[in-house]
Amino acid sequence: MTINYSENLQRFKTLIENGAKNYRGKEKKAEIKNLLYWFVDNCPSKKGPEKSKKFSGYGICKNNDYKKLKHRIIDKVKLKKEVSYKYCKNHSEMKKLISEIERIYSSRGKPTIYFSKGEFEEMDSLYIRIRNSFAHGNYFKKGNYYILWNESGSNNKKNLSSFMTLKYEHLKAIYDALSDY
Repeated sequence: MTINYSENLQRFKTLIENGAKNYRGKEKKAEIKNLLYWFVDNCPSKKGPEKSKKFSGYGICKNNDYKKLKHRIIDKVKLKKEVSYKYCKNHSEMKKLISEIERIYSSRGKPTIYFSKGEFEEMDSLYIRIRNSFAHGNYFKKGNYYILWNESGSNNKKNLSSFMTLKYEHLKAIYDALSDY
């Protein structure tokens, strides 16, 4: 079976190919264990593990609660809405970001979160995109930054659905934003 990657996903795979191969084994074990525990084992998303604490368990139930969580994450990670934090309503919007993603990947000088809507709403999509990056091995660390990405779609047409450059402390802040709520 041949997988047909979209143009933007193919460009992204070419971009990261060397970095992912050359740096994969150098991550700190304690960091990786924490990240897997926080985002894979304890993902609050509706699609996260059944036994993990969900958003409602943190007191996040209403639209306003999700907005507060989003702003808390943006503030803690020092992101700028529509600059270094972009939520795309569909894959078409995400495809338009590939040139910007290539530029950001090359510089890695600031935290960035770009992701497209998943099955549910924004915060659920964010946490599931992070979860899937770690669960499917779509991450590596280069310098101080973790590079995370997601692919989605059917085998005959895969798309890039998220791209993130985040330091360990940024990822910790995203996880802590839940418990601080």
